[in-house]
Order: sequence, then structure tokens, then C-alpha cells
Amino acid sequence: MTPDRYEEEQSILQRLRRGERLEPFETIRRRKDGSLIHVSVTISPIKNVEGRIIGASKIARDITKGKQAQETQALLLGEMRHRVNNLFAVTNALVGMIARSGRKKWRRQFRLGWLPLIALMSSRVQASSTRKQSPAKSC
Repeated sequence: MTPDRYEEEQSILQRLRRGERLEPFETIRRRKDGSLIHVSVTISPIKNVEGRIIGASKIARDITKGKQAQETQALLLGEMRHRVNNLFAVTNALVGMIARSGRKKWRRQFRLGWLPLIALMSSRVQASSTRKQSPAKSC
């Protein structure tokens, strides 16, 4: 157990002595090798035949891999959201560019369906990207 968790353990023992029910909880513990792990802890009082608490049963399950998987999933979802937002921004810019460049031509392409519109957008992007590139100067 880490030194910052001693108060947690004392609080748990006091609650057990009072006969309170303890819900399973997640915390951090230290292995014998010194590494820290995330655990799910379940503690139950052990009573004698008179109903007096004489001990406690504690089960700690290592949930470190599950926590790491959740963190990785959250990171990947954030990255995916970022990329999707970038795609929407690019699409929005392309549609705006097409709309500003020639409303009649855009409307005609739009009536023909999405495929010609996408082809038109692609050709506009290629055309604008080739215009912006400057030829390499030789030394």
C-alpha cells in the first residue's frame, strides 16, 4: 500500500467495526516489487455465531490492464473525433469554394448527383493546389 492510502485503510477498518456495508471500490496499491497497480477491492466482514465481527475478508482484483485499455480507447476516440472534425472543415471549405466560384455550374453539378459534385470538388482542389505550388529553383 502507498503511504498516501493509509488513511483510506483506517477509514475502511473503522466502518467495518461499526458494521457498515462496504461497496466494492477502486484504488491503487503497491505490489511486492514496488510497482503500482489499479485494483478493485471488495471487503466483507467475518462474523462469529453470535453475529460479532471477528475479522474481514478482502479481495483485490488487478484491473490495471482494463484501466490502460480505457485510457487507450479514450485517446483513440479523441484522435478520431479530431480527424473527423478536420474532414468536416475541409469539406465545408470545399463546398464554400465551389459555391463562390460559380453558382450556376455548381447547381447544375448538384442536380446531376453527388458523384459529379465530388469529382468537381476534387478537380478544384487539384487545380488550386497546383496553382499554389511554386516551381523549385535550381542552384
